[in-house]
Amino acid sequence: MRESRLKETEFYEYTNINPRNRICGDCVIRAVALATGQSWEQTIRDMTELGIKKGLVLNDKELYPLYLKEKGFIECSEPRDINNRKLTVKEWLIQRGSTDGPIVANVGSHHVTLIKNNKVRDVWNSSTQTIHKYWIKSR
Repeated sequence: MRESRLKETEFYEYTNINPRNRICGDCVIRAVALATGQSWEQTIRDMTELGIKKGLVLNDKELYPLYLKEKGFIECSEPRDINNRKLTVKEWLIQRGSTDGPIVANVGSHHVTLIKNNKVRDVWNSSTQTIHKYWIKSR
């Protein structure tokens, strides 16, 4: 199994909620479904409906922020250190401290992942990638 090849670390835990256990470019769906507590299938259905209303396709990078906003998430700017340097996910988690609630984050150049309880929950360990915009659940 894939998960046996990916070592869990202090900042990463293998998580794949794709119903067929596929790794198929569905990172947005996996991250959003995990963050909202919905199934993978329901997330695709809901996001497709929103896309139809907004004239956006499922893989449009404008769609999932709109969907997260509807679900009560707030967009946050790219975190930087005191010298205005971009941070990796791991550096940001160390600097930030505890992250109980779900965080949907843009990482690296084209990936979206879920961070929860101070760990990346995904099919690969992106904790060494740069974190960009992210969304947190409003209280």
